[in-house]
Amino acid sequence: NYMKACNILHENLDNIPEFFASDPKGEQLVKYFLLLEKPIVNSFKQIDENIEVIRDKAAAIGNIIARQSKFINSPYFLEKQNMCEVVDSVIQLVPDLHTDSSITIDKQYESVPSIKLQKPSIIRILLNILDNSVHALKYSRNLNKVLMISIKKDNEYVTTSITDNGYGIAEENMDKIFKNSFTTKKGGFGLDLHNAANIINEMGGELKIDSKGINKGATVSISLPLA
Repeated sequence: NYMKACNILHENLDNIPEFFASDPKGEQLVKYFLLLEKPIVNSFKQIDENIEVIRDKAAAIGNIIARQSKFINSPYFLEKQNMCEVVDSVIQLVPDLHTDSSITIDKQYESVPSIKLQKPSIIRILLNILDNSVHALKYSRNLNKVLMISIKKDNEYVTTSITDNGYGIAEENMDKIFKNSFTTKKGGFGLDLHNAANIINEMGGELKIDSKGINKGATVSISLPLA
């Protein structure tokens, strides 16, 4: 209808005053275009709202990239950090933990002392662990998807444990977990634990993983010595 109305207007461009004054089609066109006013205004309003949403999303993505760049470019040395603060900062970098309402985060933080660690390396390791936990939860048949993060003082160490009730790890893969470049991304773990474990060992700590099998979740624990 809109294109038809435009065509009629084009056909009468040379005689617009007379067309609107005496031709019944002219009167009909005026009424038709007046009827379009409200839908057009609403469309522009919706476009403005969508632009604001896009701006907000772009700003959020920009913040994530800025934070990641800051972490990546940080000096590679041991520095005193509070593990609770480090973990919370990494959680902010995992979009699915904020957009996927089916995943519940259960934080169990104890008051722990600061420890010396290689912050950029810990950030990358935690990002990988959380990303793979989210991936495992998405593949899980469990309707109650929970990601539990606990941080506690364990003798002379601060231990951070990330547990999901997701897809889990097959028993036959447990012996392969720490082999170089081993991954089972389809099943849900997907992290190169070989390199991660080596980095943690360099800091005087230990990385452990436990899973009771498929559909029984998994736990990754990072223990780092007290500063």
